[in-house]
Amino acid sequence: MKDIVPLFYNMKKAGAEIISNQSIYNGLKLAYVGGNIGIYSNNITKIWNSDNINLDVIKWLCMENNFTIDYAKTLYKPTRPKKMKSMIQDYTKLKVPHFFIYAKDKTKDQVEKANNSVINRLHKFIPNKIINFKLAEFGKFNYKNLMRNEDIELDENIINKYLELDLKKHFMFSDTEDEEYNNITYTYQKIKSELLKVNSDVYYVTDVLVKYLYKQKRSQYKDTLWLCFGDIIVENLKNNIKEKYIYCEKCGTLVAQNNNKTKYCSKCAKEVWEEQNRINNRERMRKIRLNENVYKIENLSNTHE
Repeated sequence: MKDIVPLFYNMKKAGAEIISNQSIYNGLKLAYVGGNIGIYSNNITKIWNSDNINLDVIKWLCMENNFTIDYAKTLYKPTRPKKMKSMIQDYTKLKVPHFFIYAKDKTKDQVEKANNSVINRLHKFIPNKIINFKLAEFGKFNYKNLMRNEDIELDENIINKYLELDLKKHFMFSDTEDEEYNNITYTYQKIKSELLKVNSDVYYVTDVLVKYLYKQKRSQYKDTLWLCFGDIIVENLKNNIKEKYIYCEKCGTLVAQNNNKTKYCSKCAKEVWEEQNRINNRERMRKIRLNENVYKIENLSNTHE
């Protein structure tokens, strides 16, 4: 790219020090305390997402990001001059971009409104046309419908065991492609079995995990929950929701089936009714005109006689 050159600045080097268990420990500790590059990366993303992009501020943050990466070995970070600090804060006080809802599990009140940036526009090109839940008809999703007992307290032993097994599951899968499906099934059966060793009540374990993942953690990744206890969750849904639902034959929207004649959602039902009325009216007018023509022909015939 024309006039675009790499950033250049002199970085500090670590001082001479004897390598010992203590120095290694100090380096590892400092890496966790002062090595969070996510702060700088997110702030750079905020600026790229804004309507007023300042490349100088992005350069400074990129430099700070690089110093942070090396902090564990150099033990050095530059101090921001007051003027630059003020300029950086003017940009970084913004919320993170809208797409962080999908990338980082953020809520709508934690992100900026969607603008026309490339990433923010992606969700418009990946619509779900198969199932269209209309909140106006169904209200908000209620995770309690997935539970048998909504009043249970969270059990840390179950939650910690679940998180441990969920992290280890990828290492439990076999490398043999021919046995992939059977091995995955076995793996989740193994995870379920281990969880039930913590508490043998399958309904209680399911309720604890549903409440934790849907309410407290609000995780988008619930494969392990559903593949281990999906049958229990479906059973709970059937017990908690008595209404029957069908897919609208015209648009595919999920709608409550009020009676055996229900085929469409309310919007499509109105459109179908109006279209049928137009057809009926055209047919009625056709018959009227036909009868009028027959009447005229008969009168003309009688006149000639």
